[in-house]
Amino acid sequence: MRESIEDMSHNERKFLLALIEDGSRTDTEIASETGMSKATANRIRRKFEENDTIHEYLPIVDLEAVGVSVYCMMTVQLSEPIDKSELADKPNTIFLGETDDFRRTLVLFVGFPDFDEYLEFMESFKNEYRSKINEFDKRLIAPDKIFKEDFTHLIKHNIKTQLEK
Repeated sequence: MRESIEDMSHNERKFLLALIEDGSRTDTEIASETGMSKATANRIRRKFEENDTIHEYLPIVDLEAVGVSVYCMMTVQLSEPIDKSELADKPNTIFLGETDDFRRTLVLFVGFPDFDEYLEFMESFKNEYRSKINEFDKRLIAPDKIFKEDFTHLIKHNIKTQLEK
């Protein structure tokens, strides 16, 4: 079970901050930089991996450089529940969230290599979920109009705030 940042030790917070700042750092490098022993850094990494605080090591990739050139932000108000894991597992889904209200509103951010694939996705989406949708809104976003696309700064801010306590 993941623990919240408030429950982490000072060393665990320092380790996580160092890892967020440069995910390619080894435990030895993090230990040296933070003043903890290599064994402590190893133990913290294992703990974070086992409790899913860290569950994947992924580089932040420029999506346009790897062929994603059409983005769409969608809000979907559902009339009945759907299997969100199925929607989350679609290869075009970048972000999927649900508002915390009685209206069952999904917020979905998807990306595509071209407009034709976007149109195919939209047609498939409408066919699959048509009977379960009350309201549907979509907005296309050009790649040059995306100004931030990762959570790194938010995570670093939260960790630094906790380290200062």
